[in-house]
Amino acid sequence: LWGRARSVPPPCSRCIAIALIGVDSRLTDPTAHADANHVVLIDPSSGRITIVAIPRDTPADAGFPDTSRYNKLAHVRAQRGLKAHLATLAELIGIPEIHYYAEFGFSQAFALLRLLRFGNPAEVLRVLRARTGIWGDDYHRVYVQAQFIRQQLLRWFDSYNTPWGLALLRGTLGIVNTNLTVGVLTRLADTLRARGFPADSNAVSIVVYGVPL
Repeated sequence: LWGRARSVPPPCSRCIAIALIGVDSRLTDPTAHADANHVVLIDPSSGRITIVAIPRDTPADAGFPDTSRYNKLAHVRAQRGLKAHLATLAELIGIPEIHYYAEFGFSQAFALLRLLRFGNPAEVLRVLRARTGIWGDDYHRVYVQAQFIRQQLLRWFDSYNTPWGLALLRGTLGIVNTNLTVGVLTRLADTLRARGFPADSNAVSIVVYGVPL
């Protein structure tokens, strides 16, 4: 699996882009740092999904002097706000824009894991936040997080239009800060299903931005 992750996302000018952002404090804190950044690219024409995992220390304009070591992705959210952060994500991976976003802090992540029926959310969060691995530091962490997102997409996809699935969508959207709606998500899922998603094991692929392959 490690070797199958790429460092640059494939061209996808017509993809629907959804940013998943994990912050290091309460959502009401305007100085929250974006410690986890993933962009889910949904290609309506092929019925495939690419998850782009972007390390928090990726160089980015956070508004500090050019020589500052603080000009990195994690600080853009805190220093320049959510809108600038979304624009930075789009620029980094070479897409026109981020269409939707979902942002959550520690307490929201804990609640989401409960909603997804994990019995020990604290242990799951510990694993998802670990930085020690084959690539070291944040490359490992964002890859593991992307794999988790991939697994949950495949695990729950067939349930999205059931009473439980709709309840899960509503519960999730009620926990996070987002511009997504149940209607948007079900329409996207319908589009994917019409294209045979998930057709095979490559229906959801992972890109680790900037990984030193």
